[in-house]
Amino acid sequence: MGMETRRNRRYYYCKERQGTRVISTYLGTGATADLIAQCAAQRIADARHARAAWKREQQRITDQAALVLSVEADVRTLVHAVLLTNGFHQHKRQWRKRMEQDIVPCAAPAVPAAPQADDGWLALQAALNLKPTPTRKGGKVSKADVAAVEQQRVLAVRQVLLDYPHLWSRARHVISHAEKTLIARVTPQEGLPREFLETALKGIRRDLGYETAPPLEQLLIEQIAVAWLDWDLVQQMYTNNAVSSH
Repeated sequence: MGMETRRNRRYYYCKERQGTRVISTYLGTGATADLIAQCAAQRIADARHARAAWKREQQRITDQAALVLSVEADVRTLVHAVLLTNGFHQHKRQWRKRMEQDIVPCAAPAVPAAPQADDGWLALQAALNLKPTPTRKGGKVSKADVAAVEQQRVLAVRQVLLDYPHLWSRARHVISHAEKTLIARVTPQEGLPREFLETALKGIRRDLGYETAPPLEQLLIEQIAVAWLDWDLVQQMYTNNAVSSH
């Protein structure tokens, strides 16, 4: 759409492309043209604001997903470490108890140094990521290589858990921070009082036996609570968006 001036008079046309041609449709002149132009400008401004609001909503959803996935990754790492040191192994993505076998003592590999806040976490990831070095011809890994590295991995992970007991408090802090961040992002328009969410999270932890659970199960219960909170907030966002124009 556009305003055109001819012989000191203003005319407003609506221009549309049809194939390779641009068709102009006359809509009005003078005061009528000014009014139509103002309405068109308002529609453009409203569309621009709507796009900006949707981008902010998209960024909010992206940040929320990244926060929840980060918590899940930390809990998975710690669960992996604890199960590994207690004689479990993964078979087709399922954790299974190994048959009783003695772990031959061997030197655990050195772990990288890091700042005090994250050194234990980096050491744990380094221990879990130990991989066998091929010793057979053609760069192949033998069963003995795999078994030896598995023993090294168990010993290294066990040593890290002993040397860095603050890993548990770090994991709890990450989960607590995620809960508070998600709750703080709830807006009044979403119709979810923050007190309701906090009470619901306490109820989930209580029903799953949080108080009497061992440390590892407590972390998993906290992860379940964060996952429920994330799901509930997404449902509320969907409901609020569905009642208006998509």
